Parts: sequence; C-alpha cells; structure tokens
Amino acid sequence: MNRRQFFAKSSQVITVTTLPFTLSSCEDTTNLVEMMTSKLQLIFENSESVTSLGTWTPSEILQHCENSIAYAITEYPRQKSAFIKHTIGKAAFHVFDGLGAMKHSLTEKIPGEADFKALEIKTACSRLVSALDQLSEQNKNMEHFFFGSLSPIEMSRAQYLHIQNHLEDIVINRNLS
Repeated sequence: MNRRQFFAKSSQVITVTTLPFTLSSCEDTTNLVEMMTSKLQLIFENSESVTSLGTWTPSEILQHCENSIAYAITEYPRQKSAFIKHTIGKAAFHVFDGLGAMKHSLTEKIPGEADFKALEIKTACSRLVSALDQLSEQNKNMEHFFFGSLSPIEMSRAQYLHIQNHLEDIVINRNLS
C-alpha cells in the first residue's frame, strides 16, 4: 500500500476516543454522563460500521462497561481485600483520576462477571446509557472492587475513565467514497 492509499484508508476510520474531553472540568455526574452519552450516540448512530480493534466485539465491550456500572450500584461479584483497596487500589484510582486516563487490560473481565450475551450494538449502547443515568442518580458512596469506597463523583469519574479506555478499542469505519 502506498502512502496515498494509506492516508485515504486511515481517514475513513474514526475512533470514538477522539472526541473532545476534559475530565478535570467535571465536578458533577451530569456532565460526565452527558459527555459519555455523546460518544455512545456516535456508536449508536453508526452501529452498522462499528468494529473492534481487540478480541472483544463492540457489543461485548459495551456490556462489560454496563456491568461495571451495575456492579458499582449494587455490588461487585468479588472484592479485593480491604488491604488492597485501601493501599494499591486507592493509589491507582488517584493516579488515573489525576491523569484523566486509565490504562488496564481491555480483555480482562471483572472478577466474577457474568458471560456476555449476544446483543445488537444499539441494544448494548442503550443499556450502557441507561446504566450511566442510574449512576448519575446515586447519592451515596459506592464500593469498587479494587478502588474501595468512592463518592458518587469519584465513582462516576472512575467509570468514565474505564469506559473511555475501552472505547479505544472501538472504531467507526466510514466509507468516504
């Protein structure tokens, strides 16, 4: 492939994570939900041309993110020890939060996470948006399986960073011909 073909092809792929984002400006859950919903709307509207760069399908990625939020609201299937949550987990959260970015394995399930279902991308997107709405309504601290106890805004930020990291594996292929 020559350079001209490469640039023509690369301009047809849009990663969802390229949308504008400033976590430090978000001090309430409503802003976080609105920012993430706009990214998910892009996936929803282009569901026929959405693919994944990794081993999970786009639907599986979206379901994993939904599960993470659902577990945050109810309870994670398995927890790390109190020692881990109060030391390494808390430190990791503050590093990710300070950087405004999370980096973790994009193919590792949450400990005890249920198997993924065969869902259409639009359905998985809608369910994730609904979970984000439910998260924004929380007004009590929530227990994360690794980060420990987080305030509603901290949990929202953790979930936003988690979703943002997973969206790095989702691309929208646009045919510009």
